[in-house]
Order: sequence, then C-alpha cells, then structure tokens
Amino acid sequence: MGKRRVKKKIDKQTAASSPVPNVDAAYDPQVVDGEVPIIDQEVERQCAAIRAIRDVEIEHLRTRIRLLRSYFSEEHLQTPALQFFKENLPNVSVVKVDDSGLFELQWNDKKYSLSINNVADGTDLHASLYRWQE
Repeated sequence: MGKRRVKKKIDKQTAASSPVPNVDAAYDPQVVDGEVPIIDQEVERQCAAIRAIRDVEIEHLRTRIRLLRSYFSEEHLQTPALQFFKENLPNVSVVKVDDSGLFELQWNDKKYSLSINNVADGTDLHASLYRWQE
C-alpha cells in the first residue's frame, strides 16, 4: 500500500483571521491575463458547431432544390401552381388555411387519404412502400 498524505495543520489564529471565501466568487468567471474562461470557450465551441451544422443543412437544402428544379422544363416552371395541380393531380384540391395565407393539399376522395403513420392495414407508410418494392 502507498503512503497516506498527512493533512496540513492550520493554526486557529490563522484560520480565524483569514476571511471565508465567497462561494459565488469561485463560479464567477474572470478574465486573467487575457485568457478566456473555460466555460466561455465551451459555449463558443458549441455555438460554432451549431452554426456549422446549420450552414451544411442550408447548403444541402439548396442542392436538393436545384436538383428538383432540374427535373422541370422552363414551361413547367412558368406554370402557376394552382393550374399545375388541377391539370396533373385531379384528386387533390388546394384549400386555404384560415387567414394566415397558407394553403394545404387535400385529397378529394377520403378513401385515398394516406397518413404517414397509419395506413389501412395498420402498418406505417414506409413499411408498406418497402413491401411493395420487394
């Protein structure tokens, strides 16, 4: 076994004369000689990581939009959205949501309505599509 360290003895007079340190002062980050506290460095690192992820997601979204636009001809891009839905998706209607100015697409016939989590046989949509491909 290793040797134990001996506790330092403190004189009663020295202990009584020294002020009790403020507990909050131990957690108060202070800049000493131009050094940034460790907590601030960690926060800055996390913020930089979040900004980097956001930038990558934005660039990924832009790439997907460019790819999607490449599938359409110039004539398709000039066609108004409502006209496009009426011509190409006759079972879908465009419905205005309240006064917010937003629109939703809804099936005209309820028996064709699909939900991502609930298909007619009780499975989810992804599983049924996977089964259809096999």
